[in-house]
Amino acid sequence: MMKDDKHELLKDGKRLHPLWIPFEIVKSIYGLIIPIIIFFVVNSGEPSMFTRIAQIAVIVIFVFMLVSLVFKWINFRYSFSGDEIRVNEGRFIRKKRFVQLERIQGVQMTTHFMQRPFGLTTVTIDTASSASGSSIKLECIKREDALWVKEYISNFREQIAEDNEVSDIKDETMEENERVEEKEEKKLHYTITSKEIIFAAFTSLSVIALVPVLFGFLSQLRDVINIDEYVSEAYQMISQTWTLILFTILVLLIFSLLFGLLTTYLTYGNYQVETNAERVFVKKGVLSQSEWTIQKDKVQAVKFTKTFVRRWFGIVGVELVCAGATGDEKVEQTMLFPFITEKRANQLLPKVLPAFKVEQPLQKLPKNALVVKMLRPSYFWLIASAGIFIFWSERWYLSPILLAVIVFMRYIDYLHSGHGLFSPFVQLRSGAFSVDMIIAEKKKIEEVQVSQSKLQKVFGLSTLKIATRGTPVNFASIEDLPLEDAYDYYEWYQQKRKRKTIVEQDNLEVSEFQGI
Repeated sequence: MMKDDKHELLKDGKRLHPLWIPFEIVKSIYGLIIPIIIFFVVNSGEPSMFTRIAQIAVIVIFVFMLVSLVFKWINFRYSFSGDEIRVNEGRFIRKKRFVQLERIQGVQMTTHFMQRPFGLTTVTIDTASSASGSSIKLECIKREDALWVKEYISNFREQIAEDNEVSDIKDETMEENERVEEKEEKKLHYTITSKEIIFAAFTSLSVIALVPVLFGFLSQLRDVINIDEYVSEAYQMISQTWTLILFTILVLLIFSLLFGLLTTYLTYGNYQVETNAERVFVKKGVLSQSEWTIQKDKVQAVKFTKTFVRRWFGIVGVELVCAGATGDEKVEQTMLFPFITEKRANQLLPKVLPAFKVEQPLQKLPKNALVVKMLRPSYFWLIASAGIFIFWSERWYLSPILLAVIVFMRYIDYLHSGHGLFSPFVQLRSGAFSVDMIIAEKKKIEEVQVSQSKLQKVFGLSTLKIATRGTPVNFASIEDLPLEDAYDYYEWYQQKRKRKTIVEQDNLEVSEFQGI
């Protein structure tokens, strides 16, 4: 289908694919599966008055959901006109939404495994708003329509609209064609490897995900049939000898590892990162596939995260801090590299996002910062200790154990904390159980805040907090760095800036500075 024809089609408004209705009906039935089994299967013979009322209620709810779904499909239309997207929606009350394309931060494509045989997909359009329901979701549309929507949103500034018609592409000059061709060339930077998937599965919580799944299945099965007797017999048989206990634990461990490996593969299989001159493209998924794209200039900061287990193996996750809402799956949408060696991440980041790079080494905190961390009161420990001595005085030993853990975590935080000013970037790293490092460019920083507590003031230390643009605003901070270093960050940010920088003191005196 030619682009002109496609635009005419979308300009007049287009509904979702009719298969959206049966897909939503299946979801509705899944949500009612427990009451259906209880009231229509288990209690089907000679039902009581309560059961009959419950059956009627389930039927009424299902019919209402079915009618509302039909009305929602009939009323839903989406269209493009010039520089805005228009959406008509609603079940029994119609609503109209008009969103300027310049407010759109990213586009994600998610293909459920049930949609793939029919060539359908779901497009989530993320807007620059944190309000609930701010994103626009086009569920069950043809893949060719989804690709056109992504293309139209990405290139709307280059398309000329007159009287709601797209100008004839054939009238474009040869130079413009070459420029568009060059811009659309994608370069593949990263493809996840089998080794990374295996390592990620064995170092994540997915290996223990089988336990809640089994408990959830057994609890639902208990509502249908009485399984307590079978569970009791199995427990008695297994607990007879240590051999059976160890064998059962080994079997459960193997199944947990396999389950974790399977879920990780289905989620992150086929993961790849591509870029062109203006945008970043991320694809992932095996059964259900998703694709999302973000303009490079919409990336406000880059965040490196090392969990407690993975940091011992040099594995990090790299996340993008973007302006605007990010749809229904914020963490997954903004994740650039879910698990990758830190060395490889440092090499790939400037290739994917030339505006960002990792600088080393970072400046460590002074030794007196460790003293401040150890002297800082822990209100959590005080409250927990009070509860222990009041309600479980015989377990008094838990209080010193908890204190030892807190002291150890603060020492780890001191070891991993660091900061660096690498104009035009700032890098802050902190954390104990999970270590986070954020890289922010000066022009993307909204605010720099320096504060001092009474304890920090005695040792000449302070807390630095920076806020990067976004909806909501993203904050990063580091505690107990020298006050003169904090002022260096302030002066660096103040230069050639016309934004307010706030410096707070413990005596509640606040001064505002206007950038030069």
